[in-house]
Amino acid sequence: MSQVERTEGRKKSRFDGFLNMVEQVGNKIPDPIVLFVVLTAAIIIISFIGSQAGWSAIHPKDGSTVKVFNLLSSEGIQYMFSNVYQNFVGFSPFAIAISVFLAMGVITKSGLLDSWFINMAASVSSRMLTVMIVFIGVESNIMGDIGFIVMPPLAAMLFVAMGRNPIVGMCCAYAAASCGLSANLVIGLTDARLAANTEVAAQIIDPKFIVSPTCNWYFIAAATFVLTAVASFVTETILEPHAGKWNKENADKDLNLDFSSYKATPLQKHGMKVAGISAVIVLGLIALAAVPSWGALVNAKGLSVFSIPKTMIGAIVTTLIVVIMIPGMVYGRITGSIPNVQAFGNAMSDGFKDIAPFAVMCFFAGQFTAWFAKSNLAIILAVHGANLLKNIGLKGLPLMLILLIFFCLVNLFLPSANAKWAIMAPIFVPMLMLLGYHPALTEIIYRMGDSTTNAITPVLAYFAVMLGLVRRYDKNAGIGTVMSLLVPYTFYYFAAWAGLFAVWYLLGLPLGPGGPLFIQ
Repeated sequence: MSQVERTEGRKKSRFDGFLNMVEQVGNKIPDPIVLFVVLTAAIIIISFIGSQAGWSAIHPKDGSTVKVFNLLSSEGIQYMFSNVYQNFVGFSPFAIAISVFLAMGVITKSGLLDSWFINMAASVSSRMLTVMIVFIGVESNIMGDIGFIVMPPLAAMLFVAMGRNPIVGMCCAYAAASCGLSANLVIGLTDARLAANTEVAAQIIDPKFIVSPTCNWYFIAAATFVLTAVASFVTETILEPHAGKWNKENADKDLNLDFSSYKATPLQKHGMKVAGISAVIVLGLIALAAVPSWGALVNAKGLSVFSIPKTMIGAIVTTLIVVIMIPGMVYGRITGSIPNVQAFGNAMSDGFKDIAPFAVMCFFAGQFTAWFAKSNLAIILAVHGANLLKNIGLKGLPLMLILLIFFCLVNLFLPSANAKWAIMAPIFVPMLMLLGYHPALTEIIYRMGDSTTNAITPVLAYFAVMLGLVRRYDKNAGIGTVMSLLVPYTFYYFAAWAGLFAVWYLLGLPLGPGGPLFIQ
């Protein structure tokens, strides 16, 4: 999409000029793979400089002195050389994405997604479609990071079916899944993980302190509706006018793009119905195995695999795989699009095509993440940053907003929510507890900041997936193209998060069950 194509036929606003500037600058940013190589090289060099300069920090959890680990030392070189493979295969976004995209290949190749989502688009208005995509994207975080992978391609298909720009649809869905990562109507995986780290950090001050996964529930539930309204507004009034019409000539030739005259045949309608029934049956069987105490997915202690931290992610991913794959197989068998085992294998291979660039990027991202953690630079930076904030001497809402901005900026470089909170919680939770603030308050500040800038950081592993998907619809798109369409979401999501929190804080409302603002 060229800037001329986007703005042709309407007056160009100052914000259009700003977004075009973002695109021009952003397209000069190296490919994510090159970016990770550069960042990893920088970490190696900085670790050498830091070790020679004696950079260190006092760990707030145990009072030990944390020093920079020199990656160019003999021990450091041995570590880097012998852990390349482990860093790659142990990079969790890689395993999750591969598993889900193999299943997505089946449901896509079968034609079920085409039929299902095109019919869905025909039954709702354009505006309601936007609201639906944003809401589902925000809610998808109950399944962890799956929304980053599943939602953008589905949103693109829905937008095409309605004659709208699919790249805007992808950006809308990606921003909802990323910037809305901490909002939800129900308690999920993210809440359990973060609360566990918050509790450990709080026990530095009070060994008996308990933090419930529900401590932010009231706030994140309210945020779901606020973010949905704001993001829908941004999509309809800012992004679509700026992006303009989609040029089909720039898309991959193998994309099925002509949905204008599509009508499901009786056989396809029957296939959709049976596929839907199969999905309900699969979910019912999983529930039957996971809920009752005698279920096959419940251990001897009465705990389901969905409630045990070590098995929770794997259980959710497996559920997604079978719920996506089996309906696709059923539909493909009925309609003849996947008539045999060979066609099934080919469909899975097609799913892997979309993940190939991401897999390459994960190799380098895995090294960067592991080597940065090994260098101890992350925790040293966090400790000194926290001390700086503490010395400012601010309290109340201004302090909270400063922390929010701080977490937003840190998230640009360290996007892993759980790993980052494991580092920062022992610093910020005790610090604010000593000032009288409840750990639930510190956690929600972190969660807002951790979500807001997710969409625009190329360091986030899923950004490469997003860029690859966009390039299927526009082969000329670069990092700047995607960034210019995601920047408005970041600004408005930040305003929505900060505005809602300011009202909440000034009214003195509890953040959730077991989550007051202050220690009582």
